[in-house]
Amino acid sequence: GGEHVRHGAHPAAIVTMFTPPQPAITADALRALTLNPSLNFRHTIVAEFVYLDQRKSTKRLDRRIRQVRRSHIRADGRVKQSPEARATLIDLETVRDHVTGSREALIDVRFYAIIYAEPARTRGELKRSLANLDSYCERMVTAMQSIPGVEGAREEPDSLRALYHRAIAGEADHRSVGREITEVAGSLATLAPVESAWEGAERPHTLCSTPTGRLIGLNFFDSARISSPLALVLGEPGSGKSTFMARVINDVL
Repeated sequence: GGEHVRHGAHPAAIVTMFTPPQPAITADALRALTLNPSLNFRHTIVAEFVYLDQRKSTKRLDRRIRQVRRSHIRADGRVKQSPEARATLIDLETVRDHVTGSREALIDVRFYAIIYAEPARTRGELKRSLANLDSYCERMVTAMQSIPGVEGAREEPDSLRALYHRAIAGEADHRSVGREITEVAGSLATLAPVESAWEGAERPHTLCSTPTGRLIGLNFFDSARISSPLALVLGEPGSGKSTFMARVINDVL
């Protein structure tokens, strides 16, 4: 009921990416979601790629370009476009240029995150769990929109019920649901969450805990894995870089 569905005892919701990164999807775009310490709750990122009939999709793309152009021609024959219309036309023409005379393929992508709250078996637990679910969804929306050009939002109750059953493993469906982003295959490849976490050193001098609770061992002097004990620590101001390195140095000593 309401703005959630139940996955067993867990309330669940969906946050969808409605607009992809602009003007380009860079290699580090998805790291805002896969390496974000604020997303330390149970969630699953899903990227579905649908391969289209190339001739039909190209004709549909051409028809869409003509519609955008025609919709802004005034009675006197002059063209007057809003900034939004110009941006839409540029995006459509860029995609069309990539497809023309190349081996690039047009595909549809659906990109969303399924958010799970804590299990609830009583009314009191459900109330606390739903409050946390709202907070988790807001964090996911903020993380998505930190990627340049991305627009994301939590699904409304009606759309959530229509989309959730397709999010279950084994229930993939190529039919359109109105959440598809049409792009060139190569440009969307970086939206696939394929990066894996390092398993850590076998004989560490320091143990680190990740935001998700994993323990990773560090050994900067393991010549089998690291050719030179030189480390670069990246983080925003106040994130604890100096404290972390002081602990590592202390462990080494």
